[in-house]
Amino acid sequence: HLMDDGRSRLTPRRAGSAMRAVGTRWRELASAYLPAAVAIVFLSWTGIGLPVAAWLTVRFQFLGQIVMREDLSGSAARARAGELVRHRWWHTAVVALIVWAGIHALGVLLGLLLLVAFTSLPLWTITAVVLVAQIALTPLGAIALTMLYGDAVAQREEQLRTPVPVA
Repeated sequence: HLMDDGRSRLTPRRAGSAMRAVGTRWRELASAYLPAAVAIVFLSWTGIGLPVAAWLTVRFQFLGQIVMREDLSGSAARARAGELVRHRWWHTAVVALIVWAGIHALGVLLGLLLLVAFTSLPLWTITAVVLVAQIALTPLGAIALTMLYGDAVAQREEQLRTPVPVA
């Protein structure tokens, strides 16, 4: 229900308005993403913090969707992301890994195909084609993760509606 609100049809006008919406909410997006990114980078550099960095990376998968669709920002958006991923961390991690690994694998396979089929192409050309392919596929990954977000929201709402039996 949350994802099927009639605003999702892709038209040039709607795509432009989506870009403008992101532009107008850049402060809210930055207040949600920057502290998370700094923490993840810092923890990754320490080595021992790498498992925590991986955990945070999955925990904050839905920040963009939360900021844009739920009108939250900063720590409220990060708290909501944690709430949505709670009890779904492995599911979120596996789906995100499959989506992003699939996008990168398709780009690399295209590059290998070009490398074998057209041996005279310069390496920079093959690299550019791989990069363009990955950029072109990235919106599909974002759509898949937005659908995962919608699933998490629906499951969370269902949990809140279901009464807890008293023993």
